[in-house]
Amino acid sequence: MMTTRTLGYVVPLLYTLKTRSKNGVGKWSWVMIYFVPMLLLAWFFTGGSMAPSTARWVGQGGLLAAAGIIPAVLSLFSVYEIGHLHHDTSARTTKQAPVFWLTPEEKAEVRAQLWALTVLKLVVALGLAAFSVWLASGAGIYAAQGTAAWGIGGHPYYSFGLLAGAMALLLAVLFVHYRLQGKASILTFGLLSMLKYAAPALVLLPLDLRSIPVLLMTVFLACSMPCLMEYAAHKGVAGIRGWASEIDVLRIRYYCVLSALCGMVWAVGKIWSTVEPFLPKAGGLIPASGPWGLSLHAVEYIGFVDALLVYFLIYWGVLLVYRSSQEWGRKLRGVLGKNM
Repeated sequence: MMTTRTLGYVVPLLYTLKTRSKNGVGKWSWVMIYFVPMLLLAWFFTGGSMAPSTARWVGQGGLLAAAGIIPAVLSLFSVYEIGHLHHDTSARTTKQAPVFWLTPEEKAEVRAQLWALTVLKLVVALGLAAFSVWLASGAGIYAAQGTAAWGIGGHPYYSFGLLAGAMALLLAVLFVHYRLQGKASILTFGLLSMLKYAAPALVLLPLDLRSIPVLLMTVFLACSMPCLMEYAAHKGVAGIRGWASEIDVLRIRYYCVLSALCGMVWAVGKIWSTVEPFLPKAGGLIPASGPWGLSLHAVEYIGFVDALLVYFLIYWGVLLVYRSSQEWGRKLRGVLGKNM
């Protein structure tokens, strides 16, 4: 008989927040580094510069488009948690599991209902994926996608198939990842990180062959690469393993350098777009392009990536200050305690 506590794990994210976040700060941090960037990606690829001109919604349609990303995220994590449940209850993780994972009693309860939980979470994932596509369809996304250049279709079934396929791929990679040891798991970790951010956006992504690599590049540069560096440092990869204890500083340096480069390109592009109409046009109108042969769409894309990088830079900077203040506070209390 499934207990109320075990049945609660059917709810997406509940198991992740219970077992992968140590405290309230960890849960809040998870929202800030995942949900907020997902909403920004949803805006960029629907109402932003990468959307077809007919797909730049305002008002109710825009709200539906943004809302469509939420059930897509929940469906993805419902599948992600299937891998967590199987891993956390397997015999070989008994000695490896951190203290904030399942207690022996909880582990026994979950193990007894593991396959029932697996089926229920799959049903929930597919239902949420369908609901996400329905919301996106109500926003008019798929009707607009039908006019996209290089498009592969403008039907909701395409997006549902893409999301379901991404979830199946994520589950397969997750099971492989948990069976790898040492540095061999770095590749699968990188794939999981990219899928976690990119897969939900497939519901809202214009079904245009040019948009998918742009999405993957955005996710890799802004979201996955710093996570991959942290994971590789903890795995002892030469060159960055010394940063394992100062990973927040490494993240901030990464975002500083990359945001500065992207910001420079974007600024030059905006200046170019301002002065271009006043430039002499030999042989007729010159093409609407940015500096270094970049299209104006590409300049807008670089500007969005820069905004995302700056967001992460500010977030990790604030978090570093908070953690440093906590550490200084502990040291101060220790010194005061010795002197009293």
